[in-house]
Amino acid sequence: MKKVLKLSTLAFVAIMVCALVAFSAVFAAGGNLSDKYADDDKVKEFQKTIDALENERKAIEAELDEIQEELKKSKNQLSEIGTLIKTNGELRDATAKIIDEYEKQVEEKQAEIDVIRAEIKAAEDDMALTKKKFLTLIRVQYENGAPSMLEAMYDANGIADMLSRMDQVGSIMEYNNNLLEQYTLEKQALDEKHTVLEGEKLEKEAVLSEKQAYNEELIGIEENLKEQQAEEKALYASISAEEQAVHDEYDRLSAEEEAESKRLEAYLKELAEKNKKAYAGGILDWPVDTSIKRISSWYGWRTYTYKGRQITDFHQGIDIPAPVGTDIYAVNDGEVVLSAKHSSYGEYIIVDHGGGISTLYAHCSKRLVQKGDTVKRGDHIAEMGSTGQSTGPHLHFEVRVNGKHEDPISNGWIIQPK
Repeated sequence: MKKVLKLSTLAFVAIMVCALVAFSAVFAAGGNLSDKYADDDKVKEFQKTIDALENERKAIEAELDEIQEELKKSKNQLSEIGTLIKTNGELRDATAKIIDEYEKQVEEKQAEIDVIRAEIKAAEDDMALTKKKFLTLIRVQYENGAPSMLEAMYDANGIADMLSRMDQVGSIMEYNNNLLEQYTLEKQALDEKHTVLEGEKLEKEAVLSEKQAYNEELIGIEENLKEQQAEEKALYASISAEEQAVHDEYDRLSAEEEAESKRLEAYLKELAEKNKKAYAGGILDWPVDTSIKRISSWYGWRTYTYKGRQITDFHQGIDIPAPVGTDIYAVNDGEVVLSAKHSSYGEYIIVDHGGGISTLYAHCSKRLVQKGDTVKRGDHIAEMGSTGQSTGPHLHFEVRVNGKHEDPISNGWIIQPK
């Protein structure tokens, strides 16, 4: 698996410092000399070492980009797992509320069933008591030798008395029968209500059981997600550790490249003492059409975002944004001492104006002059682009005096259009 690492602010600053010191200083202060003295063996040796270090640094940059992509994927995966865990927790909370509600409803149904059962028991007791009283009455009459209805009829004093006696006995029996029938109907109604309540209770218990099973399933899902989360965190930590290792190697190479660049810069300055020419003179022109006035990034310390990373570095020039293809002009007479491609500057040009003063035009989409060309103030020398380490179409413009960068605006080299 490719291991990756996100480029930190310190590492990126090292890149920019390295690139700008190694090449801007060389090509601005002595870039022309590097070309003029291209046959110098010592210059060739310096340049060969710098090129080798830069190639190795580029390879690490590519690895860092891959690691950054892996870290991004791992971070996204952790975010997705976290969202799933959150959603699962919300489902569990909702399910728990449903379970609580159904448990309450089951308890309420059970309470209703208990009441009906008590009423059924009371009705059954009343029926039994009525039967017992009726049977006791008959037994007492029998044990006391009470005459039967037939005997009562024979002993009656006439028809009226006989009918009266029969009516009394019948009334007693009818009363008991009616009472028993009433109890029977009431018990039947209670039995039916009991059956309905039991059915409702069973339905709610079935739903409750289903929700409890679902809750158990959610618990299992949560445990599985947390296991995945732990594994992904371990992977992220592993990639981050690899990132730090590559970062350390990158810093080492950047430091070596910077040191080698300083040696070359010193040597080129030594050679430059033998080849000085007078400055062309005057304040420098604005490097694009004067209708393009905005400066998006000024000279000095700045913080910005590059490839998703927040970077703080020292900006050695000014940035003038405009669409790709916008014309770029020479700001003064001079000689093109460099027209090439660079990892940081992209397509760029350096013009020597004499007197140790040079200007740099970077991130071009197209270069229209070559090394050794003589240019006049206002000549069309390039077109704007976004090549190299660029956050969007713009011209990166620098002024260097004896190899050292200066603020083009505050030092009075150039005037921003109003």
